[in-house]
Amino acid sequence: MPGHEGAVLTLDDGSVIVPDTAKNGTLVQQANLQISKKDGRVIYNPQNKHSNDVQYNIMTTPKGRQYALVLSDGSKVWLNAASSVKFPAVFTFQAAGGYGNLSAK
Repeated sequence: MPGHEGAVLTLDDGSVIVPDTAKNGTLVQQANLQISKKDGRVIYNPQNKHSNDVQYNIMTTPKGRQYALVLSDGSKVWLNAASSVKFPAVFTFQAAGGYGNLSAK
């Protein structure tokens, strides 16, 4: 039996969003991007890719849950149960010494 939709998004400032309980639309504005939910996915929409402000967010799925995420560069990430991914909110050349750095568990 596949897991149910469910995840926790922790922003760089420590605030927490539970996207599976939110309605479609904008979840939050963060620095130079809009984070929204559409059709069961969290989507990062950069509004200014030239910012030097690098912020890292973490998406975590609890045991028995799964969730999809679309990063600011268009990459799609699917998290299975009991996993997490740390990523720059907006991919810039400055992010982690290259074009971006993903860290998954």
